[in-house]
Amino acid sequence: MKITNLQKAISIFSLFLIGVFAGLMTENKVEAVDIPNALTKGALPLGTTNYAIPDDAVFVSPSGDSAGTGTINDPVNTVARAQKIITTEGRTIVLRGGIYHESLTKDKNAPMWDTGLTIQSYPGEVVWFDGSTVVTGWKKEGSAWVHDNWVTKFDASPTFTKGAPDFTAENWKNINPDYPMSAHPDQVWINGTAMQQVESLSKLGSNKFYMDYTTNKIYLGNDPTNKEVRASDLQIALSMDVPKITVRGVGIRRYAPSVPDLGAVRISEPATGSKLENVIITDSATTGLSVSTSDVTLKNVSVTNSGMLGIGGNRAHALKADKLYVANSNIENFNMGPIASGIKISRSYNTLISNSKIIDNKSLGLWFDEDCYAATVVNNEISNNSSTGLAFELSSQGNVANNRINNNAGYGLHIINSDQVDVWNNSLTNSQMSILIQQDSRKPTKNRYWTPHDYSKDVSWYVNDIEICNNILGLPTPMASQWGGVVALRDETYQRTGNQMGVTLNANVYYHTGLEGRPTLIQWSTKTAGIKDWNNFSNLATFRNTTGQDSRSIEIIENSTPLNPAGFAKQTIQQRANTVGSPIPQTIALAADLPSGEKVLGPTPNLLGNLDKVDANQVFGWAWNPEEPLSTSTAIKINIYDAQNMLVDTIPAVANRYRADIQNAGFGTGYAGFSYTPNWNKYPSGQKYRVVVYTADSTGTYNPLPNVRYYTN
Repeated sequence: MKITNLQKAISIFSLFLIGVFAGLMTENKVEAVDIPNALTKGALPLGTTNYAIPDDAVFVSPSGDSAGTGTINDPVNTVARAQKIITTEGRTIVLRGGIYHESLTKDKNAPMWDTGLTIQSYPGEVVWFDGSTVVTGWKKEGSAWVHDNWVTKFDASPTFTKGAPDFTAENWKNINPDYPMSAHPDQVWINGTAMQQVESLSKLGSNKFYMDYTTNKIYLGNDPTNKEVRASDLQIALSMDVPKITVRGVGIRRYAPSVPDLGAVRISEPATGSKLENVIITDSATTGLSVSTSDVTLKNVSVTNSGMLGIGGNRAHALKADKLYVANSNIENFNMGPIASGIKISRSYNTLISNSKIIDNKSLGLWFDEDCYAATVVNNEISNNSSTGLAFELSSQGNVANNRINNNAGYGLHIINSDQVDVWNNSLTNSQMSILIQQDSRKPTKNRYWTPHDYSKDVSWYVNDIEICNNILGLPTPMASQWGGVVALRDETYQRTGNQMGVTLNANVYYHTGLEGRPTLIQWSTKTAGIKDWNNFSNLATFRNTTGQDSRSIEIIENSTPLNPAGFAKQTIQQRANTVGSPIPQTIALAADLPSGEKVLGPTPNLLGNLDKVDANQVFGWAWNPEEPLSTSTAIKINIYDAQNMLVDTIPAVANRYRADIQNAGFGTGYAGFSYTPNWNKYPSGQKYRVVVYTADSTGTYNPLPNVRYYTN
């Protein structure tokens, strides 16, 4: 389920006590889920989770005793101590509220650490792991303030190899020369405000600090009198390197991993089957979270203010990441290649990124790079990033569906040397270019089959079999890209025309204002193979006539955007879906929770509800808009299609019947049911009809419930 406004979603918390459960309707059964979790991108606020406590739990408290027994009345004082108490499998460590200054790693003297351990917060209490310490004892020295005897020293290697120099290839260095201290993990805060590290005392100034490793001194450019100064002195918060560890309901802040440390939180081989849920990771010196093992689940995880990379995944096979919030990555201003990103995944298969917000990163937003296979990116908002929103590079088999990828400084979607990519029902607007597809001269290297899986032999690094349908594509008034166009396809080996590259476009909406100052709408490799040139098409009609592409697509030239403020199609655009759109294939529908066979333009919010039953007597189900949780009425319309997918009837109706099961499940007032008696006799008999229910959102736009049902008259 997607929410169009995060603040509205958060405001709904006041309507539900923690522990109240809601349900998703499957047929006529309500299955319990947690309402706040269902409405939130990222972690719930610390102190609002309510996880059950098993009878044999071990308790930890900052005010506990190292000699404690680990009971609720006699807690130990550290997680490390709790590890040693556990002697049976599948145990739970419960953390009482407070701040923990620890690095959590496998303890060789605690053999049960690798047997399905759960670490969770106590219900209603705020738990932070903090990698910093308070620094006192400052003295004035010239124009600076100095602390002596600071003995914490961090490695500042700029790559993932400790001690190695920076990369040397052109445009592939990690360190931006304008920010030479990027890879230095030292961090200092004054009253919670981060200071910037400088490389010499001569460059010290306001809101800056200098670490002199030779004399063991910290220099501040600001007066710390009567202020709290904190500095990071721990690098790793949590190293999960054993199977089936679960961590939930906690915050992790101010750790200082070096680039080779991979992250403040690391989930690595063989920690298969591990899970983070409702975890906040913030203020990490380089990378917030890294995953390098299989079958990891990330659910409601927030990763913010990372120095270089928010989340990194390498060989993160079968990663399931849902309801993430990843923002403000690369605050140390590393170069945007080769690493810095909100999320970067490499050499991984069967990965899922869904229902997430990847926004405001000083880098690329989401990047699949080198031998990713079978990646699914659905129902996300990827916006306001300082580079490209989503990149799919040197990879194969991608489903990109029902995303809002808007207002990114680079390209919306960049497909590079990749094949078998389906791009359906997204909005890609207000970037330098909505979609850029490139083929360059790189070829796969031998012996790159990443054990224990050899799927990479199926990754060709060759653009082919790319389908782009039902998307809303458009540009801002200032069109900045020198290459031109809303969409561009370029074979930089000059061997194939666009159509020979296996790219298909249809049923898209092309939007621009006509005021951009350049004539190109679509750039396409259509010249004879071997000629180093491209065809630039100024309008859709010419492109269609020349290439045969986009037979049903439309071009809109006007000064107003076709999207509503939430990034979904306005009603005036969606009304044209039946003539413009392509029926959503079942594979895309299942991946993105969309109605199979329905025609929809751009992404659609997945409102809560279900079409429970269709028979001779009734069309029965429920629909509830979480943005208006106390409403007693939701407008719906019932669309009936014949076997040729032609719309034969649209029936306006209202979901306003009281259903106790819906209210008991936590869905507002319970007035969300609908039951309509259709007159099947008005339609030709002996035919199979498809029934789809549309629900009005807060803007009055109708969006389909994900399931469809059939009735044979």
